[in-house]
Amino acid sequence: MKKIILINGLTILHLFLINICTSAQTKMPETIIYGTVYNVFHDRYASDDIYKSVVDKDIRAIKDANMNIIMPFPFGQWDVETKKQDWKRTDYLVDRIEKNKLMLFPIMLKSTHRAYLPTWKWLEIEDGIREFPQVSTSTEDVKYMHPEIKKAIGNYFETVVQRYGNSPALVGYNIWNEPHYESIDEITIPKFRKWLKEKYFTLTELNRVWAEDYSSWDQITPLLRRNWESSMAAIDWDLFRFDNNGDIAKWCYNTMRKYDDQHFMTINPVGSVITNPFQNNWSVDGRQIAPHTDVFGISFYPDKYYNTHRKPMPSWLYNCIYDVTRCDAGDKPYFLVEAQTNQQNGFGLFQFLSYDDIHLMSWLAFASNCKGIIFWKWKPFYRGQQAFGRGLTTVRGELAPRGQAAKDVGSVLKKYGKLLHDAKIKPAETAIMFDITALLKSFEAVRDPGSSQAANFITQSFEGTYKSLWMNNIPVDVIRTDMPVTIEMLKKYKIVYLPFQLVIRKPVANLLKEYVAQGGSVVADAHTGIMDEFDFGYEISPGAGLNELFAASRLDMYAHQKYFNIELTDEKVFKNIQPGFTYSGINYREKLKIENGGEVLALFSENRDPALVVNHYGQGNAYLSAVPLGGTYYNGENAVGKIISNLALNAGVSPTAVLDNEATGVTVKVHSTENKGIVVYLINTSDNDYNGSISLNGVYPVFESAVNLLNEEKIEFKNNGNVLNIDIKLMAKRSAVLWLK
Repeated sequence: MKKIILINGLTILHLFLINICTSAQTKMPETIIYGTVYNVFHDRYASDDIYKSVVDKDIRAIKDANMNIIMPFPFGQWDVETKKQDWKRTDYLVDRIEKNKLMLFPIMLKSTHRAYLPTWKWLEIEDGIREFPQVSTSTEDVKYMHPEIKKAIGNYFETVVQRYGNSPALVGYNIWNEPHYESIDEITIPKFRKWLKEKYFTLTELNRVWAEDYSSWDQITPLLRRNWESSMAAIDWDLFRFDNNGDIAKWCYNTMRKYDDQHFMTINPVGSVITNPFQNNWSVDGRQIAPHTDVFGISFYPDKYYNTHRKPMPSWLYNCIYDVTRCDAGDKPYFLVEAQTNQQNGFGLFQFLSYDDIHLMSWLAFASNCKGIIFWKWKPFYRGQQAFGRGLTTVRGELAPRGQAAKDVGSVLKKYGKLLHDAKIKPAETAIMFDITALLKSFEAVRDPGSSQAANFITQSFEGTYKSLWMNNIPVDVIRTDMPVTIEMLKKYKIVYLPFQLVIRKPVANLLKEYVAQGGSVVADAHTGIMDEFDFGYEISPGAGLNELFAASRLDMYAHQKYFNIELTDEKVFKNIQPGFTYSGINYREKLKIENGGEVLALFSENRDPALVVNHYGQGNAYLSAVPLGGTYYNGENAVGKIISNLALNAGVSPTAVLDNEATGVTVKVHSTENKGIVVYLINTSDNDYNGSISLNGVYPVFESAVNLLNEEKIEFKNNGNVLNIDIKLMAKRSAVLWLK
């Protein structure tokens, strides 16, 4: 075990924050991480004295803003003349972090190579720069898996650990910030061919699936992956790219572990391919990255949504991204390793973040089981492409309103960070199933004229389904059907949704039958299960035997940019829906043939064709919609949201909470603690104040007291059987975090 360093008689940094192990074991945080990126080394100060005065002022200000961690970027400098690392200024920064009893969490690798090693270092390596810059975001990006580059990165890792591995401030490393590697070179192409051999085994099978006529594996190259007969060449390249990023992440993790086996490591992609679906190299698969981390993370930038839609990202979508990340992380904690602070630059029309935005961003994340947020960044840029953008402070270094919001959140975490860290979110009873191959298939469809809607519609269907459940305080998990799924996984949920999932694999279809037969419920909507994972359409749809599960099959499919009106004919199936209820479906409509056992629940108004059917299969229920439910709700047809959420209620799902006046935009999340009661997050994302009762569903012990951790005021509550009632006043865009004990 590394030597323990004492500071003023305290062992390591904040003994209560970090597990101290008696043997080689990764030490994990025991409190909510809340801090900022600090990139002072990008500035060339005229003297060391000026540099030190800036660092002194900034580190004190960061500490005074109730932050507990600093993520320096880049970490270290190089002397151009000697071509050796110059640690003098880095040493001073680390010393200031230690003396202020803050945590150190350096960025190691970054998407831009200059962030960790100098330009001349790469140029000294023969063939170290990518040969095909046209497929890269930058001509200066390097080949990560070049043997000499791997050696240089490994040497850098080792040097950092040797110098700072025993620092009492060090808690972990961000070993690869924003991994989105895509390269077509002499290293990657052979690896792609090997990946294809492991998937298809024979060239004959690859030719069948790709609709190609290769005579040798050596003829295959990503540069020739377009083929109008099959989408699989393009899909396989993206799937390989996701896997390849996972392999590089694994290499980074294992390399750093050779030098440091105690401090935790994270890697943070830019969202996930589900929540960042645009087809470019920023889209990577978090579930390929998370296994090679101790803490999974993402970069979270709401302005990406604003840039596309010209309006701020809604709070429910914040929550959707957090829940996708939580599920990508699996049994690991997750951080927002980079969280937006402000617009990207002072000249463009990017999203400005206010006090309310930072406040909601933080509490929504913690409510969704996030265990850390690190803001990008402390001070705004004052030069370059992002001049006068980002930053928690003004250009002068004073806290901006958004920085004040972070300080206010930090003050709560300073007192109750350990409690909130240890609290665990209540398990979900509802899941949405998602296949990445279906999303990649939609990317191919968009290349045809008139199909621009298709590429976004799978994401819209997923997000619309999520939104309907979120608006009714029904927690959701995400199950990836392109990864191993078991009946034990499915049985944790009372209902699963398949929103516009073009691809259904035969093993997944068999599992769904078993799941429903044992009492579960499945909801599938338009175009679900029309293809297998190799881009072959099923002759009978839904395919893979799912027509038996739903007791219905599709005779035809229509795509029109219009709404299709639907009348509910069997309201008794649904809770809280009155007779005569109508809703709509958008863009896609199917002609269903009802088979033995199928019951019609809704009809198209125009021709009285079935629009929603149910089959009582074994002990459970299988619902098939002829229109996209989630995609329609996403596009503004609110009535269909009642169908989505009421199907969950019909399956026996209990919302986390019920609000007495049906307020929308108030989200409630319950976390349990070990022998310390429960923590209840109440977050009002709406523009209206909430004043009323909130009823929590579930079996709870008799609590003696309740306090709002944000202001330490006592809260009135009462137990009523299996329902816990809380009276609360909650201003618009504000939160309460209640501790009942």
